[in-house]
Amino acid sequence: MQFIRIISISLMGLLGTEVTFADDHILGDDSDMMGFEESGLGGSGFDLPAFDSNLVPVVLTATRIQQHQSDVPASVTILDSEFIQNLGTNNLAEVLRYVPGIMMGPDKNNNVDSLNYHGGESSLPKNLQVLVDGRSMYRAGLASVSWYEMPVAIADIDRIEVVRGPNSASYGANAYQAVINILTKHPSDTYGTTLSFEAGENGQEDVFLRQGGRIDETDYRVSYTQKNDDGFSNSNDTRNTRFLNFDSYKHLGSGGELELSVVVSDSERDLRKKVTVGEGDNEVVIQTNDNEVNETRSEVGIQWTKDFSNKHQLSVKSYITYFEQKQLVQVAGVPNLYLDSDLLALNALSSDNADILIAAVGSGNLSAAVAFIDTLPTDQQVLATNFVTTYSTGAIGNISGDINANLDEFRFDIELQDTYIYNSNLTFVSGVSFRRDVVDSEHYFDGELYSNTSRMFGSITWKPNDKTNLHLGGMIEKEEFSDSVFSPRAAINYKISPSESLRYVYSESVRSPDFFEQFANWTLEVENVPQSNLLNGNTFYKVGRGPGMIEHQKIVSNELGYYGRLNDYAAELDVRLFHEAESKVLYQSLSVDDFIAENDNTIDHFGIEWQVQVNPFSNTLLRMTAAYVEVDTSREDNGAKLRVYAKETATATWMQGWGSRVSTTLNYFIVKDLDDTNVNSNRTRIERFDGRISKGLNLASIDADIYMNFQHDISSDTYLWDSTYYTDSTRLVLGASVAF
Repeated sequence: MQFIRIISISLMGLLGTEVTFADDHILGDDSDMMGFEESGLGGSGFDLPAFDSNLVPVVLTATRIQQHQSDVPASVTILDSEFIQNLGTNNLAEVLRYVPGIMMGPDKNNNVDSLNYHGGESSLPKNLQVLVDGRSMYRAGLASVSWYEMPVAIADIDRIEVVRGPNSASYGANAYQAVINILTKHPSDTYGTTLSFEAGENGQEDVFLRQGGRIDETDYRVSYTQKNDDGFSNSNDTRNTRFLNFDSYKHLGSGGELELSVVVSDSERDLRKKVTVGEGDNEVVIQTNDNEVNETRSEVGIQWTKDFSNKHQLSVKSYITYFEQKQLVQVAGVPNLYLDSDLLALNALSSDNADILIAAVGSGNLSAAVAFIDTLPTDQQVLATNFVTTYSTGAIGNISGDINANLDEFRFDIELQDTYIYNSNLTFVSGVSFRRDVVDSEHYFDGELYSNTSRMFGSITWKPNDKTNLHLGGMIEKEEFSDSVFSPRAAINYKISPSESLRYVYSESVRSPDFFEQFANWTLEVENVPQSNLLNGNTFYKVGRGPGMIEHQKIVSNELGYYGRLNDYAAELDVRLFHEAESKVLYQSLSVDDFIAENDNTIDHFGIEWQVQVNPFSNTLLRMTAAYVEVDTSREDNGAKLRVYAKETATATWMQGWGSRVSTTLNYFIVKDLDDTNVNSNRTRIERFDGRISKGLNLASIDADIYMNFQHDISSDTYLWDSTYYTDSTRLVLGASVAF
């Protein structure tokens, strides 16, 4: 009965108990590593020390409970705050280059960074679940992540945990290939005032302000971040973003703990390409203003956690996100016949016939148009005749006006998680969740759409003996417009020693097609037209229409892994051998006049990846990662689907503290043959040194730092596309920060 009660108690799905970790000082000695109890967050059976007696770190994300890494049924990469800070970048996507298997490339059409695990699209990749303190960063409508604009400051991050491999069993349908969980610092760890400013080449100019303290029994933190970047040379890809974060924590005594997060952000980014009509030599730019997207995000999250005993914990978490995108496209010189309502209706019946007809009428060859009409079916003849009649008397002309490409997205998510420690060898996790997604756009969807998703999840972690850990978990999901899906995971960890283990993990995950992939009704409607007398309609005859409900994309993963904390060598090593078989893989072309969505494809990934970290001397850290990934696909030309893919990637890092608060970082990374599966690719090779030199200063009661960050391109190849390159191979950024 007790087991049934534990499994049935539940509520809603994304992340469970939220715990912030004390800083792991990479460049310090072991005495600097604080456990949970030392930081004031411990005391219950749910809070493990940040490191065990063998210096094996704690992982939270993989199974929704705290486990030391040698017990975790997954491959996990941990990037802590000091490592992240010393990388010398303000872009989270650049930070994640140092995770084995993660591949990064520019999305030139949307002016965002594309991040994939084992390869994927450059435009709006969707195969990773990205969380900030348990809140999903994926947008409800287009299911995309804007890494540069993501509203979390680098200085506020405590650690990033990346679960490499499918994890829908814990986090649902879109934890497809990996989960990236960004955990921010506890407000009690950020008391005082911090100010920083940095500026450098390519228009980089960043400001960060933070104030933390305690009011009555509540710890709080307020952060403001402003970032500006002109992007690549000779590309129209400037990005500007500003965001304000408020986080608070209050201990309610016997009533538990309450955490609140509020985010407000706004940003602008230029798009490289303006709107055109026609193709090839006949392509004409019709947009007259700068192609710019403005975005705002408002988010409120709350979590209540209650320990009923040192064995039983209940957590309720909820958040609301409102996202607004505004884009006004001003056009001129648009041939009015492209906007004809009869041509629009004809295109819905046969796009090929509409193209033939408009080519004949546009060139003035009316006799050919009339002859062609005679070959059409009756229903198409009526529309074609009306179209030819309208423009046979010289009524062709150019118009101007506005295209409104606005989009509103809303998400409400609530989850309950129940954790029960039956004994030191057996733990149960169960929960349920509900999510509502709403999108509203005349441009992308012809109005408002919504979807409700319900989830139920559970897992059992059992240690039958000192050598063996067994894990079994799964999640059932039901979405508004699709069938129920079940995502299981089973794993076994065998301890070679207290700090070393071998693991085998079997998991299945699914990815839900988003609103746009399924229900797009992408139209170019021209409004505010002064030449209204020339119009017989105001919507471009090509419309990007989704196919309707699409089956879930599926992945089946088998992995063999090794984790070891080798204290005799001051080293940590993780190795993953994997085979991941994808089916029902969705291909979608993001062009309104050639809109295709098909999901009868397969991709197999197999290979090896590893990461090793060594502290050979005091205040020295050496770290290396590498991945070798082969792919086997059912589609001959995978250029679009695997644009951001490379068979071989590697990174190397040397961080050194020199005394007198002087530290340096030198990073190297290489991406060999990026875009390797594209038959038309130039086989891009990206190879670069990054670094940082920092000097700390004590000025009375002020703690200050001055630093220089740099990037130096070794390879002369472009960053994936011909237009994404830097004129200067070496780029510098200077910065300073003060804290008091």
